[in-house]
Order: sequence, then structure tokens, then C-alpha cells
Amino acid sequence: MNANKINSLGAYLSDNFGQSSNRAGVFIVPKDLNRPRVRTVKSGLFNFADKYRGKYDSSITVAQKYYRSVSGYNDELLWAAAWLYQATNSQYYLDYLGNNGDSMGGTGWGMTEFGWDVKYAGVQTLVAKFLMQGKARHHAPVFEKYQQKAEYFMCSCLGKGARNVQKTPGGLIFRQRWNNMQFVTSASFLATVYSDYLVSAGRNLKCAAGNVAPSQLLAFAKSQVDYILGDNPRATSYMVGYGNNYPRQVHHRGSSIVSYKVDPTFVTCRGGYATWFSRKGSDPNLLTGAIVGGPDAYDNFADERDNYEQTEPATYNNAPLLGLLARLSGGHGGYNQLLPVVVPAPVEKKPAPQPKISPSTATQNNSSTSLNFCSYCHCTKDDGIMDFKGKNLLQILYYLDQQIC
Repeated sequence: MNANKINSLGAYLSDNFGQSSNRAGVFIVPKDLNRPRVRTVKSGLFNFADKYRGKYDSSITVAQKYYRSVSGYNDELLWAAAWLYQATNSQYYLDYLGNNGDSMGGTGWGMTEFGWDVKYAGVQTLVAKFLMQGKARHHAPVFEKYQQKAEYFMCSCLGKGARNVQKTPGGLIFRQRWNNMQFVTSASFLATVYSDYLVSAGRNLKCAAGNVAPSQLLAFAKSQVDYILGDNPRATSYMVGYGNNYPRQVHHRGSSIVSYKVDPTFVTCRGGYATWFSRKGSDPNLLTGAIVGGPDAYDNFADERDNYEQTEPATYNNAPLLGLLARLSGGHGGYNQLLPVVVPAPVEKKPAPQPKISPSTATQNNSSTSLNFCSYCHCTKDDGIMDFKGKNLLQILYYLDQQIC
């Protein structure tokens, strides 16, 4: 396998690994975490991504037009290490966070946003939890700097920091016009989580404007949810199907086309766009529960299907909101979020010497990237060739789980 293809795969993993590591079931389901195969898969992928670093849109160049990687890969690698430590209690990942926090920006960047690209605020919040749990050990001085930056973010959301987030006249966090709601739900989720951490640790938030009670973080998060659900100057719910006044022309192909149950007539791809997506009527298929991009900096919103900046739904809008709503529905229950999760500590073994990948175990292909994972993972099979073209990370994980000895 040539170096360019290895580096391209490494760039994809290093810049996307953090997004998948905390979502893939193999990383967060306790009963599966310490299966030998799963341990090898997750550590192998992380080490591969860490070794062959790069921005994913350097190899998938078409993504630069739509989802450019602005923050690079350092935040994703720290994010992955934090979640892998949360899942496994492995000292390796704790050391990674401690040894690389300064050089990779985890302790240096004071953030006022948290989203799919820039994950530093999430890293800082999770590492602050490890510190408050007493797990930092000799990394405590570095973890304290992570926590300072986590609190910088929280204070900025409350308007009590040295530099604060922008808000609309109606009180909604505003970062950008295109799909701003992702920053609203993500920041509110972090604020809710950190509020519980502070309550569990018996301490307040330290802001430039003074000490702040944890309850203010929870109140802030609730105010953002209330805005999303209709308590705003337009009295508009930005959750499709909720309330009486919600978006009716969502920027979504499936929602814009009539259901097969209503009209079984075949709809071509072009016909779906020309006949259905481009029309001005309300959606025949209600995308119930979807959170759209939301209003502009002045609380204005145009419910038009081609207004993708404001009417486009996204999973990264909804995902944080689910956890946020679950917490708010529990009220001020005083849940102790710092109690340790009982996960058996993995048995640390010295890795066996890795055989060099030779032309017999790796192939070169001009149209795709292939790698003999059996050789890479010390297996004896010699037919484990996988074509990465068109594969996502979970498909790679599944393949590895089937192949590793």
C-alpha cells in the first residue's frame, strides 16, 4: 500500500475519529468494551489515526465546498482519547490527554462555540469531569487548564465571561446564519452537563463577573430550549410538528415528496426535485421532531424550502437536544454525575512486534484504498483485503471485528 493512500486514510480517521468514537456502540456499551476484539479495534484505529494525521477534506476535497475542516484534527484526536478513557479507564488515554493537552490546543483554546467541526469545548468539559472525579493524578496541573477553558466557555454562554457569545434580541445564541441551531443545542447540552458536574462536586462556576451558581447554567439551557420550542419574538417552534406555528417547507427531499402510502406512483430522482422539491407548497411528509437551522441574528426566519441556511434539518441539531430534554424532564434532581462508572479495567499487555506491511500483504489500487487488516492486526489470515472506497468508519469497525483473531 503506497504512502499516499495510507496518509489519506489516516487523515480521514484522525479528522473524523472523534465524531465516531463517542457514537459507535462498541465504544460506549460497557459489556462489549473489554472483549479482546473490540479492544484491538478501538486501539488500532486510534493509533492509526494518530500516526497518520491529516485533515479529512485534504483527501476528500469535494467536502471543502460544504463541510470544510476548519479546526483540523487535533481536537478530534483529543475528543476521541477523552471518550475512550471514559469508556475503558485505560491509563494510555489519560496520559494522552495529559501529555498532549498543551501541544494540541486542548488547554490553550478559549472557545465560544461547540459544533461538529470544533470540539475543544466538549473535550475541555469532559476532561474537567475527570479532574473533579479525582482521576487526573500527576496530570492534575494540565487538567486544571482544561477546566479553566471549559469554564471560559460556560461563562461566555451566560454573558459573564471575558468574551461572550453573541445572542439575538430574543436571547438565542447566534454563531452563524447557516444552521445556527447546531451551536444552540450543543452549547446548551454542555451547560446542562457541566451544571450537574458542579453540583456533584459542591462548587460554583468561576467567571470574570464573579462566582455563578450551577443552577444558572441549567436555567440558561432551559431558556434556549424554550426559544426553540416557540418562546421567541416570532412565536415560532423550530421543531417540525411541535406547536401550531412550525416550519412547513423544510429543506429535505424526503419530506417534500408525497408518501408512497398516499400515492404509489413512481417518482424519479429528477422528478422528485423538479416536481416536488421545487414547489412552494407545504411538505406532504411531515418530518416530525426535526430541528431546522433557525432564525438569523435578528430573530427573523423565512419558511422557504430553498432557504437551506434556515430550513435545513440536521442530526447534529437534534442529537444534543435529546440529552438536554432528558435532563430537563428530570428537574433539579441532584444527580451525581461524578460517580464512577463500573467498567472492568483492561489488562495491559505489551503489544507483540508488528510485522512490516509488504507488497504481499498490502495492495495498490489506483481507484481505491486497500489494506490487509489481518496482517496489520497480527492475524494469520492472508485474505483480509478490504476496499475502503465508499465505506464509513462503522463499516470498517464491523469488518475488523470479523477479521481480527
